[in-house]
Amino acid sequence: MAAVGRIHFVVEFLERKYGAFAISRLIMMSGVPVRSFTATTPDDREALQKVRAAVMNLLSRDEFEELLRAAALEGREPWDT
Repeated sequence: MAAVGRIHFVVEFLERKYGAFAISRLIMMSGVPVRSFTATTPDDREALQKVRAAVMNLLSRDEFEELLRAAALEGREPWDT
């Protein structure tokens, strides 16, 4: 079964922590319309890879680790390993 809602989780995390401007930057950097993904949207592997690359450029190492910890607390893995 495919994972669902990972892009949505990342968007929610970034918006809570950094606001709507961070989401605008994420959209510009990734080219993915991330706002169209819901918690029940099946993951699109290509979109997820683009979002991950953009997030890694947007966040510092510590901030990225915080995202991973937040995902772990919810029992999620935000990226394919």
